[in-house]
Amino acid sequence: SASLNADNKSFHSLLCLEGEATVTCNGQNLSMTKGESIFLPAGTGAYTVSGTCQFLFTTFKEFSYKSWTVVFWKQE
Repeated sequence: SASLNADNKSFHSLLCLEGEATVTCNGQNLSMTKGESIFLPAGTGAYTVSGTCQFLFTTFKEFSYKSWTVVFWKQE
């Protein structure tokens, strides 16, 4: 499983590209399969992603300039 944290600085968006995943956040389990997405608003806090999946993770981070960070993640 992957442990992530949607802090107060930015949202997290997960799009399942392959497989199946369960996102556990604040005691709730949300399932997603290929083609489905989950949006976690800024300030949601800690959550985990488990299962066998590949997902697209999108967030916004501010550096010396503003940019989007897009990460392809394969969870096995």
